[in-house]
Amino acid sequence: MAASSTILVFAVLFVGIVLLAFIFKNAAALTRERGGKALLVGGLLVVPLLALGGGASETMTQSTSTEFCLSCHEMEQYGHSLLVDDSEYLPAVHYQNRYVPRENACFTCHTDYSMFGDYKAKLNGLRHVYAHYISGVPETIELYQPYPNANCLSCHRSARSFVQQSKHNTADAPMQDLLSGKASCTSAGCHDIA
Repeated sequence: MAASSTILVFAVLFVGIVLLAFIFKNAAALTRERGGKALLVGGLLVVPLLALGGGASETMTQSTSTEFCLSCHEMEQYGHSLLVDDSEYLPAVHYQNRYVPRENACFTCHTDYSMFGDYKAKLNGLRHVYAHYISGVPETIELYQPYPNANCLSCHRSARSFVQQSKHNTADAPMQDLLSGKASCTSAGCHDIA
């Protein structure tokens, strides 16, 4: 899918360049007729906007890839964490057992599953870019907010392995506390090796 959208973006850019070249070569003649003016507006306004939209769409798609997330040197250690040989280490377990798609592993787990979750993740990504290039990378990389249980529960809540474990619905951790965020999936004694 990414290759076809890249081809589409380049096709629109090519058509736009050809159209602009035609318009500049024949600008005087085109402005005399109504159809020529429409072509002029299309070439100077519509085609660049389409190209911009296609480029933005392609960039948004590419920025969800694990390869993109790990392309910054400060994220390399997190990339290595996907390959740790430890059955208790959450990132490695999810990545190695293909519980999340490998191509989008980072984005899958770090996107809030709400109506605007993808966009919120993208805005956080822009904060990462700002830190990487302008303000400097902090010594300790931390999440902007506590990791939301909803990210875990969006997949695990209906999984047999989750439902059959009594510790997920005991007096210590009733399901309502997990759903409300009062109890954390990553708290000590639970899944704290993240």
